[in-house]
Amino acid sequence: GLTAPPSPVAAADRTLAPPMPGQLETLDTPRPGVARALAGAREALAAEWPRLFVPADPGAPRVPQSDAVAVVTAVLAALEDDLAPLAAAFGLDRRDGDPAAMVGRLDAALRHVDAVRRAAHAVAGVPPAEVDDAVATLARQLAVQAAATLAFRTAAAEERGRSGTEGLTVTVHELRRPLTVLSSYAQLLEAGT
Repeated sequence: GLTAPPSPVAAADRTLAPPMPGQLETLDTPRPGVARALAGAREALAAEWPRLFVPADPGAPRVPQSDAVAVVTAVLAALEDDLAPLAAAFGLDRRDGDPAAMVGRLDAALRHVDAVRRAAHAVAGVPPAEVDDAVATLARQLAVQAAATLAFRTAAAEERGRSGTEGLTVTVHELRRPLTVLSSYAQLLEAGT
């Protein structure tokens, strides 16, 4: 039968305890076969995906080749069940800074991953349905990573707030909105919409 997904706070406890591991426990299983198959087309993927990338800002500069290779390498690692390089590349593991910016960082990461997915359809000899399934799993894991990071930050801020530190009620309020957005996004990804 189906089991309920872990709560964001429980996910934060598991995934964000120092040091932060690169693997997340989700309902999905990793797709190392797809990663190995795509690894053979690494250079072609790195050349193709920047052409297919749709930035949030239409005036954004082209992706440098060194960044293109780094993103492909991080995506392949994530498909092997090591999210750490991809999460770090887009700041999804940050515990500082503006919590509302997490939504933008997640969006940027998903746009990059989607461009790699579309490039894989064009240049790799992997069935598109297998690539799509693997990338959908990866997208859900990234959303869980971002939500867990925000849940950790919210729980830490609430704990500091309970200890009498002033000014944290604003911080907790600022964390709840992006956490709600990311939780909703993770639910949509889980539902396949």
